[in-house]
Amino acid sequence: MDAVPALVTRPLVDAYADALDPAPPPAPEPPRTTIDSELTDGVPTRLALDATRLLVLAVPLGTARPLLDADPRTVVVDDRAIAAAPADERTPLDLPRPRLTLLVDGHIADTTAVVPHVPLRLADGVRTVVEVIMDRLVLTSGALRGPGRFDSRITLRWRDLLTAADTGPALTPGDPALNLMRGATP
Repeated sequence: MDAVPALVTRPLVDAYADALDPAPPPAPEPPRTTIDSELTDGVPTRLALDATRLLVLAVPLGTARPLLDADPRTVVVDDRAIAAAPADERTPLDLPRPRLTLLVDGHIADTTAVVPHVPLRLADGVRTVVEVIMDRLVLTSGALRGPGRFDSRITLRWRDLLTAADTGPALTPGDPALNLMRGATP
């Protein structure tokens, strides 16, 4: 063999010094877009994310008679009450469970139950396309019956998982191949 591989061209002392450098900080997370909306159109409601994607908030009820008989400002779902419940206490089965459904280009993609303050990833087929974090959700019986101002509100943050950051992969200390790709000399 007449040539030495390119990875050995760098002096060993320089590679050791690079390895002692602290790892570079991780790339910043892409920004999240906040949606804060009063639910005056009632539930189900559509929340536009961008030109091709939207979320639909729906609440399967089962029995509607208690909602029809209740005062329209009666709070039915409150994420703060869910978060304050003791962990060992089981949630009643008849409690309304809000769901988010992702629509992409007019077709139904993925559906998930709303879990407050937990990142929820929604997919379109085999690829995950958005991540949603529900920050605040208050639903009243009036909003579940139809349109009107009944103090129902949704606040969520979302980010597009199809776009990548412009920083590239994390640097690896002591890897001369990365320096060669950037135009540095070994």
